[in-house]
Amino acid sequence: MRRKFILLCATLVFLTTMTGNVFAKPDKEGLPDTLTGYKVDVGGFKLYGEVNGTKGKYPTVVFDAGYGDSYTIWDKVEPTVRKQTQTVLYDRAGIGWSQQSMGSTHTALDQSIQLHKLLKGLNVPPPYLFVTHGISGLNVRMYAALYQDEVSGVVFLDPSYEFQEQTLFPDEMDELVRRYKTEMVEEGDWIDLNITYGQVARTSRPLDPLRDLPIYVVTAGKKAFDTETMKIWNNMQKDIASLSDIAVRVVDKKSGHYVMTDNPDTVIKAVDNVLTQIQALP
Repeated sequence: MRRKFILLCATLVFLTTMTGNVFAKPDKEGLPDTLTGYKVDVGGFKLYGEVNGTKGKYPTVVFDAGYGDSYTIWDKVEPTVRKQTQTVLYDRAGIGWSQQSMGSTHTALDQSIQLHKLLKGLNVPPPYLFVTHGISGLNVRMYAALYQDEVSGVVFLDPSYEFQEQTLFPDEMDELVRRYKTEMVEEGDWIDLNITYGQVARTSRPLDPLRDLPIYVVTAGKKAFDTETMKIWNNMQKDIASLSDIAVRVVDKKSGHYVMTDNPDTVIKAVDNVLTQIQALP
């Protein structure tokens, strides 16, 4: 077991080293004048990101949307947060103004390295507070395993859980796999998703990078689940909260999966809470 752990750590060190120290300069290629952000080459394709607000005593807040969603999903939350500190909005590969990562996979490892390059290219230094939704909750757990010193806290909005489909819907897997293969194609596919699950389970879980960081988990209380499935989902959410010794978890009974649009005040409160917790750390 110790040998496997040492090998895991060495692999992550290699991966972070291979991301390189030379970052492309941001540009406005193909962007309309109405957009304030820039594109950054993160490895043969460009991601779009924009920086708002002013950096002060708090870390920069990085908003990371859920599967297939553009940065505009944060329109009811980010304008308030930027009044307190610097913020970053961006689109992952193939979404919005970001280019598709041709020939690349869409796993948590891929997307974490790409986000790291984007932040460096935009000249936004750490530390970061990540605000995540759904599947990007898996990505930030990978990001923290790769770049632990850059993460100061996380807000999880109804976060995805590794191998959740097999646990939540064991009798419906054939139909779910068919839908993933035919309908959910904006960011990778069923294979990419399962690789992501494995990456998080084998790296972030044993490395435990969030243990001493403040996190805030908001669970949607209006999901279209039956009572038993909702109980399983809540247990998954509790387990994510247990990844930190400085955790808050709430169930928002007013919100479905899209907490940031159903009840943006809950998200703003969560961000405020974590920013305060970060300031209180020794």
